[in-house]
Amino acid sequence: MRHLFICFFLFSSIVAAAQLSIDQPIMSQMVLQRGLPLVLSGKTTPTSKVHVFIGKFKKYQTVAKQNGFWQISIPSQLASAIPFSLRIVSKSDTLQYNNLLWGDVWVCMGQSNMEFALKNEMHYKDELPIQSQNNIRVYNPWYIGKNRYANPYPDSVKRTLTPSNFYSGTWQILDSVSAPSFSAIGYYFAKIIAQNTSVPIGIINVSIGGSPIEAWMSKASLQSDTAFSKKLSDSWLTNNYLPVWIRQRGIENIGLSNVNGNHAFKPTFLYDAAVVPLSKLKAAGILWYQGESNAQEMERVEEYAVLQDKMVTSFRKAWGQINLPFYFVQLSSIDTAKYKSHYWQQFRSVQLDAFNKGHHMGMVVSMDMGAKNDVHPTDKKSIAKRLASFALHDNYGFANAATITKPIHVEYKNGFVSISFNNQLQVPDNVVPKGFSLDGISEIEYTIKGSVVQIKSALKPQQIYFGFSPYTSANLVDKQGVPIPAFIWTVK
Repeated sequence: MRHLFICFFLFSSIVAAAQLSIDQPIMSQMVLQRGLPLVLSGKTTPTSKVHVFIGKFKKYQTVAKQNGFWQISIPSQLASAIPFSLRIVSKSDTLQYNNLLWGDVWVCMGQSNMEFALKNEMHYKDELPIQSQNNIRVYNPWYIGKNRYANPYPDSVKRTLTPSNFYSGTWQILDSVSAPSFSAIGYYFAKIIAQNTSVPIGIINVSIGGSPIEAWMSKASLQSDTAFSKKLSDSWLTNNYLPVWIRQRGIENIGLSNVNGNHAFKPTFLYDAAVVPLSKLKAAGILWYQGESNAQEMERVEEYAVLQDKMVTSFRKAWGQINLPFYFVQLSSIDTAKYKSHYWQQFRSVQLDAFNKGHHMGMVVSMDMGAKNDVHPTDKKSIAKRLASFALHDNYGFANAATITKPIHVEYKNGFVSISFNNQLQVPDNVVPKGFSLDGISEIEYTIKGSVVQIKSALKPQQIYFGFSPYTSANLVDKQGVPIPAFIWTVK
């Protein structure tokens, strides 16, 4: 009898192992990326046939290897708003996914300003009633620890806090049920792109309030730099190479008795939880709004541009798309009276450095939309419009390019500092030009001549500052009305 039980157990294990599975995060109602091959893989009974049916007429097949691994590459498809099914069939199992579309998939990442829900956005009432839009699909998964803030996590939560369990959710059609709790920026961005291109849009929101950039980076990207590898050493909750605030929140949530326990803010955690699974399917691009958690200590500010560069490189490697577009938001304005924003002007300058060093990137200026005492400005629609302007030009071929008007040369001569820009400049009518400083403390007058700003100065300054205060009154814009990004320029 004992031998019979052992045989039955082994047989049951073999059957369980032979069940058809898929490695990619395919779900019903999702959008699959057009224009690139769709590679599907998984496990099934060794040496058995696997068939993939796309709709009613397209069929692909392969034979699983001796270890049960199977893989099929579906040729790239054109965008289509006609729903189709995807069915994977093996000898004894079937996986069925319904109501899929071919289109463009955009991934929203970052912290709370990206996570900021549509229902809290200043233009939300203008969107009502929200009609069902079949050509826009959203994935807005719940995550472990959401809305717990500084409260301790129960032991039951801490036990389930792993990258593979962190997110849970389903794809939904954009409508009055799914839209209000979705990322406001993601909502407006998807709506703008869909309306202008007629391409179905899948928009994913995996942003996590408070998350530092280190949590979104791969282990390899941090280990590739001697200084950054220290962020992985020792227990993360007591690691002085990580932002102070995120360690404090981590302690509040999981306690010092669990100094290297899992948490959304732990280095590499969100990369493993979000990027690794999502990158098993192709994407049109990344939308990134993050930095507040890395802008509170000067040591963290100074390293941010290199960290972002390494992160973007790791994203592109993971997706297997070396030119994967990356569009991000330069931090907005906020006063220091009720928020630790003392280094935000330096941080915005570092973000411009990151943009200048990158490729296939766009950077949105948002300091003209800041809230004086609130880290969450409520005008997300304008941010989304500026992000969408990059995508419409770079991804969809629209003629009007999104502008990044920035300094290209600084010269001191005959008692004047001349700052040359790459585009024509202006300020709103009947408004005093503001935003420049030669010492990072005091505002200074300036004049505009075409694409050149001139500042009178008896001595050659060491640096030029624009948007130099955390809550800035800078009002210089280009001819399209797009604000000039904050920057700090060393005069040589």
